[in-house]
Amino acid sequence: MKKIALYLLLLVTALTANAQNRSIQFKDNAPWEEVLQQARQENKLIFVDCYTSWCGPCKQLAMYVFTQDSVADFFNARFINAKYDMEKAADGPALASKYNVRVYPTLLFIDPATGEAIHRMVGGFTKGAKLIEGGTLALTPDRNLAALMKRYRDGERDADFLKQYLPVLSSAYMQEEVKQVAGAYLDVLSVDEMATEENWALIKSYVRDPLAVPLKTVMAHRGKFYALAGQEAVDAKLTKSIVDAVNELMS
Repeated sequence: MKKIALYLLLLVTALTANAQNRSIQFKDNAPWEEVLQQARQENKLIFVDCYTSWCGPCKQLAMYVFTQDSVADFFNARFINAKYDMEKAADGPALASKYNVRVYPTLLFIDPATGEAIHRMVGGFTKGAKLIEGGTLALTPDRNLAALMKRYRDGERDADFLKQYLPVLSSAYMQEEVKQVAGAYLDVLSVDEMATEENWALIKSYVRDPLAVPLKTVMAHRGKFYALAGQEAVDAKLTKSIVDAVNELMS
């Protein structure tokens, strides 16, 4: 039985490897002006993988996400793809400075007409669907990061918009902006307005400071939020916010 199980495991592994045999075709540490010129000629956005040689999550993306067939097919058809070692490539440090790249991996989507980053994702992950979702947002003129930031600056504040905006800010690791945007919306709500499934979801996902108005409200009216989301979920959120704050103070 053990031999049969081992054979089946090897067979599945081999079939999986054969099924995933394509990868994103990157211009590797190519001159940036060359990449810009090609993107302008082909009228495509530029997808940039910003990595370093010591970054573990960067290696995981390269090995497990960029090599998924669905990801490769999506990005090879729609983008000019480039990757840069931000410390060692000739244009790496300049690009890191220009696009304010401080955390790795950072994935940028650049409009070659303006040279500006219209969308970004920061941090490692293993699901190809997440990268395709980010690429889709970058290609959507009114939903990429730059567009959502403009809509917010222009005064858009409704809940449906914030449900689009906050995940994109969070994915871009714009933590201060997440705090400000979530606070601007949630801080002025009454207890009853805050204690809805929609707004609890925003609190749970985007409010981290235990002294922020929403979490102080949850603490003061725990019974109402227990009834809404369950005691275990509410207590877990409150505890995590306190523990994270203490750890940050001690670091």
